[in-house]
Amino acid sequence: MQPIVKADEVNNIHVSITHNQDFGVAIAFPEEHPMGIDIEDVNDKNLFPLKEQMTKAEWNVYRKLNLSEIQYATMLWTAKEALSKVFKTGLMTPFFIYEIANIRQTEWSTYISNFVNFPQYKAISYLHQRSVLTIVCPKNTEINPKNESLLHDWISEREG
Repeated sequence: MQPIVKADEVNNIHVSITHNQDFGVAIAFPEEHPMGIDIEDVNDKNLFPLKEQMTKAEWNVYRKLNLSEIQYATMLWTAKEALSKVFKTGLMTPFFIYEIANIRQTEWSTYISNFVNFPQYKAISYLHQRSVLTIVCPKNTEINPKNESLLHDWISEREG
């Protein structure tokens, strides 16, 4: 079930929600600008099932990044799950359809991913020692650097 927002002042606001053991996160957006969000704990116990959802081409992308296998696998999972929330399919669609085409690193351990089959979207992932938070949005969406640094600081405070 999708969350529903009702307000007198605005119409067609949608929400994507996620949580892990420590906290919950939500993002609100207008219907014409679909977004999805996911957070997952980085946990070595999850490596095998996460790797099962990765394609051979995605492993070739991994070789170009300075990440551990579990960090990379968790980042891909969050990107794919967040995209599935954009389409409101949840985990009902095979994850290979959400295959990642490429990834580039930016500031603050932030990674921008593009999708093979959905080039109109991008994933913005924030990696920290214990969790990965990913927001999927239309590819031309600009994240305000001030807001991005605030998000980074907020996550860092909670992760100690």
